[in-house]
Amino acid sequence: MAINVEAIMNGTEAALEMANQVIYASDKTVWNPLGLELNVFVAFVLFKSTAIVLLDPVVLGLCWLFGAKKLPSREPVPIMKGLEALEPKDYFFLVFNQIIESIGALYMFDAALSAPYIERDMSKITLGNTVGFVYLIFIIDDFMYYFAHRIMHHPAFYAWCHKHHHRQSMPVRGYFDAANEHPIEQVIGLVLATSSIHMAAYLSPMGGHAVGVPLFLVIYAVMALLNHTKYDVQFGFLGLGYSVRAHEMHHRFPQCNYAQNTMIWDQILGTFKPYRGNERAKTK
Repeated sequence: MAINVEAIMNGTEAALEMANQVIYASDKTVWNPLGLELNVFVAFVLFKSTAIVLLDPVVLGLCWLFGAKKLPSREPVPIMKGLEALEPKDYFFLVFNQIIESIGALYMFDAALSAPYIERDMSKITLGNTVGFVYLIFIIDDFMYYFAHRIMHHPAFYAWCHKHHHRQSMPVRGYFDAANEHPIEQVIGLVLATSSIHMAAYLSPMGGHAVGVPLFLVIYAVMALLNHTKYDVQFGFLGLGYSVRAHEMHHRFPQCNYAQNTMIWDQILGTFKPYRGNERAKTK
């Protein structure tokens, strides 16, 4: 069946026109960058939270369907126990972080809809300003996150923020282990991701298209989720080598593998640690 590109573009533009009727309906604030009415804002938080929770079984189901193997540290039995049960504080952070994640997503959408250096004309979509744009966002984001993550591990700050996330040395719950972090850490990660969108669009010789923003957001969520599962998922794309192994090593040995989605910066800066499936975690 032939794909009607013109119909898709017209439909997308119509959807954006409808969105404009609720976007910027109120004054923009730090907490509401799209100026949504309160009922729309609450609906967005609920929609985002439901979508991300449903994404978990979808991604894990695909891992099972395509026969993804478990990490060597998990078979035939896990080499050690992780955080066996979530506690009240974990649930509080998970619920509170739904609001923070939603605000972060709104900032990203605000960039897509209003940043002067991001293309919005549907007829001007190219591989360069979508796939290339997303690729550059990940490279920039991981570069900045690397240093932020190292700072969070500094003894002066670790106990106050990042230690909560490291209570889990053997991630297995997917999203519920990924998002189980101090709200301050959540804010830092989303600020860096949003800043990376702006920087990539401004610096890329191919430009950045608004379509690349939700594309980045979905891939970003999927990889964060996978990083906190038992599945040995690995892939590479033009030097961006992603593996769940690398992030599991960080949970087991906190002084290595600080980047999230590619180990390029850890390899360059001397903090990369290859995978060791039978070595026990060092807790802090």
